[in-house]
Amino acid sequence: MIFAWVKTNFGSAEASAGARLELERALQKTAAFFRRGGSLNVQQICHEIVEIAPLIGRLDILDLCLRVAAAKGQVSTAEFKLLKELAEGLQIDRGRLRAMVEKILPVEMHQTKDAEMILGVTGAMNTDEARHQLNREYAKWSSRVISTDPSIRRQADQMLNLIAEARTKYVGVKLSP
Repeated sequence: MIFAWVKTNFGSAEASAGARLELERALQKTAAFFRRGGSLNVQQICHEIVEIAPLIGRLDILDLCLRVAAAKGQVSTAEFKLLKELAEGLQIDRGRLRAMVEKILPVEMHQTKDAEMILGVTGAMNTDEARHQLNREYAKWSSRVISTDPSIRRQADQMLNLIAEARTKYVGVKLSP
């Protein structure tokens, strides 16, 4: 997946055969580095990327990271923490990260249900802010319950259940069935 992304984004048709070979070698060296257990300073790399890449390029990088996380079928709490740190380091706001996560990592892939990542509510919000955010999420997901696509209906049901749980936790309101 990563090789294909790099070739699509950096291996242009105008590149010479030598440049494409150099790119292929760099990718192979990078893969070998990680196979041997190498690690990187993510914050430093993000800082360097922010210095040279426009927002659209940084969004593409985060999109790739989300797709790599999705490839194994489930995303752990540690992986979500890293994704949040990457977004912050790449100067991508939480709202945009949430929209990307919603599209690429459906809620059934989440090992733990993080209300901040999934619904956009935090413990720092006051009751009115949390209620307003949960109402927005409810309006978005309640209309999807009647979708003809079963996967959308299933995700909408899961989201509405999470909204009800979050409403109890953050607003103190228990919805009656």
